[in-house]
Amino acid sequence: MRKTYPLFAVRQIANAYAARAKAACPPECDPTMPLLYALARSWAWDAVAYRCQTHPQEAEVADEKGDTTLHWACFGNCPAATVELILQANPSQAKVVNIKGELPLHLACSYRASSETIRVVLEANPAAANEVTLAGSNPLHLLADYGGSAEAMWHVLRACSSAATVCDQLYQRRPIEILNGRKNLHEFSTIREMLRTVRRKQRLLRENSIEWSDLEVGIEEHRTSEFWQKIALLAVAESRFDDALLQMHSIDLVSHPVVLMACVSNALCPPSIQEFAILLYSHQLVVPYDGNLALHEAVKAGSFHALQDLLFYAPDAAKVRSEEGKLPLTYLLERDDASWLDGVGYLMQAYPAALQDTALPAPYFPILWSRFPPDVLYASIRCSPDLLYIFKDHM
Repeated sequence: MRKTYPLFAVRQIANAYAARAKAACPPECDPTMPLLYALARSWAWDAVAYRCQTHPQEAEVADEKGDTTLHWACFGNCPAATVELILQANPSQAKVVNIKGELPLHLACSYRASSETIRVVLEANPAAANEVTLAGSNPLHLLADYGGSAEAMWHVLRACSSAATVCDQLYQRRPIEILNGRKNLHEFSTIREMLRTVRRKQRLLRENSIEWSDLEVGIEEHRTSEFWQKIALLAVAESRFDDALLQMHSIDLVSHPVVLMACVSNALCPPSIQEFAILLYSHQLVVPYDGNLALHEAVKAGSFHALQDLLFYAPDAAKVRSEEGKLPLTYLLERDDASWLDGVGYLMQAYPAALQDTALPAPYFPILWSRFPPDVLYASIRCSPDLLYIFKDHM
């Protein structure tokens, strides 16, 4: 619990901090700057809180670099309650940009201020959620790059979900790509291999059996991890799904089926993240959401890497029709960029009867004859006898 002092003691503490702040103030600090600024530079937050209430006019000043008391508070891990007092003294500080193009929110995200501090600063200037520094980074880029919390990311996305789709200017990376690059690769690879093993075991068990459920409980730990909460937020923000879903707290969002859909329906989502999502949500692969399976979403989006993983873990999904009554193969052949190796061959092998519904383009027939063994061709013709006439026409 935070220690509190009576008013007379606070005054004494503030005066002591003030004297020490003046003495310790860096040489480059302008001695004519107000005491509140000197206290903030010394991180004397109790004294800053007191000074904001007694001399609020001092919060209006910025130094020669454009930094205000609020900039220093966001840089120095100031308690959120004190940040609120600084903003009460002068709310316009939340909109002040320093010579590096940084708003206070940028510093809060770069130096891992508390999620409560980020919430307070955002409420004072919601537009800051997608403002870019001179270095080309918005708050989400900084949170992803410097290890910000999932809750901090949640506050920023609630203020501006479109910030998740913006690339930084230096490397042209979206926040989810930065976060993916910053992950602990060894830990991630170890967990992914463990998940693969668990899913293979579950395929040998009856779903909802005690053994199957025990294995699923172990997966839940990784589904609710801090890393995955951040991925879930960014994936949903990038997706076509309703932004209202971001009103759910990140710890609740990770259990929602929209997370799997958001990952596999984004062709730009890193492949390792897509596979991780499929492993975490394998129990949802043949459960429709918004009228479609994850396979339908991946095919329609041209997310070919996810398509292959989805068929590996749930081959029966190739037989399921969407809300529109279409099979995954039908959706894939409607795309101009579909190819045999990208997915046509995988879908046909998983469900040969799909040919009965689909007008397979003529160039695919030689591939069909050469790539598929006789039993697959026989199964295709048995499901769709009309193929005999189609084959004849292309001989």
